[in-house]
Amino acid sequence: MVNKFLFEGTVVPELERALDVQSARHRVHANNIANVNTPCYRAREVSFETEYRRHLDRHPKPSALTHEDHIPLGRRPLDRMRPEITFADSRRNDSGLNNVDIDHEMAELAKSNMRYEMDIALIKKRFKLLRNAIRGRS
Repeated sequence: MVNKFLFEGTVVPELERALDVQSARHRVHANNIANVNTPCYRAREVSFETEYRRHLDRHPKPSALTHEDHIPLGRRPLDRMRPEITFADSRRNDSGLNNVDIDHEMAELAKSNMRYEMDIALIKKRFKLLRNAIRGRS
């Protein structure tokens, strides 16, 4: 019961899912970069935000929110949501070998890395707050 209250009723599952998504993006972009010179390779991308938005829209927001962009508690189940890997659009790179744009992939890899680091920092902060609450500190 305590475990459910502390972890499932908080933003921890959302942050955990965000880490999963960023990890998947990192793997996909690294794979795209590795295949930049592979003839006929089709670049891949990760989609998750659209499905996550649909999930949020299907589950009504609790009325206690102070701002419409806040993530409310109690929206479940996120466990069934997974990042989806699809083929990227038909963009072409300068070589004409395939549709991997190295500049785009490097930028997306850097963006994914920054988001991953931010998510890790948020999880660390959340657990620090929980540890301090258990110890009776503020």
